[in-house]
Amino acid sequence: MQKLFDEVATLDTRCYEEFFLSEDILMEHAAEGMASFIKEKFQKGSKIIVVVGSGNNGADGIALARLLHGDFDVALLHAKEPKSPMALLQKKRADALGVPTLTQLEACDVLVEAIVGTGFSGSFDEKIASLIGQMNNSNTYKIACDMP
Repeated sequence: MQKLFDEVATLDTRCYEEFFLSEDILMEHAAEGMASFIKEKFQKGSKIIVVVGSGNNGADGIALARLLHGDFDVALLHAKEPKSPMALLQKKRADALGVPTLTQLEACDVLVEAIVGTGFSGSFDEKIASLIGQMNNSNTYKIACDMP
């Protein structure tokens, strides 16, 4: 699995350095791809909760919620408050559109996990471990943004 994560990091670097694509452009494309999948698979108005972390994977999730807002009953749940520059930017964009934020997990049609991505190493703190446990125990449809 580490080889796969290393390859993803290498591809990201190539996109930035060789093709002059910004992090923002890549993030918008990733979010649009996920949004297209969700729009094809689920009816408009379905309740979707996007659980996000503090880094760029969380930023991907926030961008996704922003793109789904209006067609779906979408809300964000911050496992950790945004810290990375891209997460802060995406949160500002989502807030400007009025994407709601929850304080706890609720019943929904779709759960999107965007807590950690391919750059994650280490272990989860108790709050995140509990939240992931709740998500795993839910019978709702689940989608992971990135690999873990």
